[in-house]
Amino acid sequence: MKINNQDNSEIQLFVIWSKGRYAETDILADIATKFEIIQTFSITWSPYMVHQNFTRFYDTKLPRNSQKETYAGAGEFKLIVVRDNSPNYEYRITSKGQFFVNTKMFDSKAKYRKLTGGGHKIHGTNDKLELKHDLVMLLGLSLDDFLKKYDKPNEDNIDLALSQDLPGTIGWKSFDELFYVLNECDEYVVLRNSDNISLQYYQNNKGDIDLLVKDRNRCQYLLGDLSCIDSETKDDSKVSIDNKVILFELYEAGHNLFDTNYEKHLFENKVLKSNMYCLPNELEFYTLLYHALLFQKNLSDKHNTRITAIVKQQEDFQLLEITQKSLMNLLDEYFSKLGYAFIAPNDGSIYFNSELLKSSNIALVNKNRPAKWRLYLSKIIKIKSFKKYLKITFLSFLSNEIDIVFSLRFRFLIKEVRFCLGNRRKYKY
Repeated sequence: MKINNQDNSEIQLFVIWSKGRYAETDILADIATKFEIIQTFSITWSPYMVHQNFTRFYDTKLPRNSQKETYAGAGEFKLIVVRDNSPNYEYRITSKGQFFVNTKMFDSKAKYRKLTGGGHKIHGTNDKLELKHDLVMLLGLSLDDFLKKYDKPNEDNIDLALSQDLPGTIGWKSFDELFYVLNECDEYVVLRNSDNISLQYYQNNKGDIDLLVKDRNRCQYLLGDLSCIDSETKDDSKVSIDNKVILFELYEAGHNLFDTNYEKHLFENKVLKSNMYCLPNELEFYTLLYHALLFQKNLSDKHNTRITAIVKQQEDFQLLEITQKSLMNLLDEYFSKLGYAFIAPNDGSIYFNSELLKSSNIALVNKNRPAKWRLYLSKIIKIKSFKKYLKITFLSFLSNEIDIVFSLRFRFLIKEVRFCLGNRRKYKY
């Protein structure tokens, strides 16, 4: 029976992966005693895309025929979307640490996993954020749109069969589709040039889309360019939209792209415009100034043109001279008024024009930013330790189509040592 008591209720979901479906009848019967079942789906993924779907769903790189795929199954699975009319939250130990979770969902998931022999043949959401991510990834629907389409208390629940992969698995149909999914899954804000985000613009102009995000890795999994996951470099994510490659540059909050308080200010003041979270005009203008002045050695023609066009539209700036010095004074005045500071990014590969801040009273020293000599040295030789081997890369600035690797195993070292020349770029157009 559907009660539809929405005042204190919340939506959650379970997934019975194909190799756990032998217990489906018992699981569904138990779910019905604790939750209100809104809708069930029998979903089939393309056989050749199963590993990609699992990878992007779980935000974990998984190869073909991975342990997850082998154990959970690659066939048709059951999705059960439910309403919990009396949710209760407590801290519980999960596979990723201690989190504040819906206890009824968490305990039911543990029970169903035990019923299917242990392991992870059952998936269940722990909170609303996870629910919104999983729902849009599995069905391509936001929580609001799902409820409009399927939350019908007076109608019987008839299981629906679907054959579809996760949205964006083989590229996105449009910017609208991409940002529709991103809006449900990760907190982000478009930093600049939000009025020009279109396929036509990027066909005619070089450039990328700059996003400030709360979780860079999750955003990369969502966008679909898996070659950038855990990359040693901060290369742009190359995303297929309508069969065209669009570059996205992702900056993670908390790494001092800007003063932490200013980053918080950007997220708190973002606005939804054309299905994308962007900055209000004033904030976008000053963020553009920050980028054009402090992340570039000189004011480029491109930024000069864009800034001049904005200035001409503002009465307060009619007498403003478009020079590096006058624009820096304007930016310094704005940041001082808001109580924010200038700081060099943690990422040493991002150029920072500290010369412009010599007369500023609000510049901070970032002790987490590597010294220049370390950055130059890392381009000549870089040592990185992995679980099973030690990787020593020489001349990482060289781009190779194939890995040039010499592997040696020393008696006194447990790990294999791999010597590499250049850095392989994994993405192929």
